[in-house]
Amino acid sequence: MLTKKDLTAIQKDLSQFDRARERVLDLSRAATRMASSSILEIHRGDLKTANSTIEQAEKTLQEIEKLSVDAPELRSSNGVIVAFQEYVEAITLRKVAQKRRCWKGGEALRRHGRNIR
Repeated sequence: MLTKKDLTAIQKDLSQFDRARERVLDLSRAATRMASSSILEIHRGDLKTANSTIEQAEKTLQEIEKLSVDAPELRSSNGVIVAFQEYVEAITLRKVAQKRRCWKGGEALRRHGRNIR
């Protein structure tokens, strides 16, 4: 049987988890917006601003990682997954824009030691 002390401890843990979850949701939305904005900045040719925005998104994603240490299930929430996906898209597009070309057919595979015939 649970005592009042046990129930109080459970309530405290649930409140902390709920605060962390809400904060992670807010941060994931912000990171998604920043990464999306950086993609638009790259398309406009403004790599300097895009780099700054990507840095902000990265810091936000790092904060999500810190908050989810005690609650790893927060990392697999849809909002967090979308934020990381958008971030990866932004850094990939930035890399393409910096090189000013896409990889030629098979070049990516050859870089990883695979031959194409």
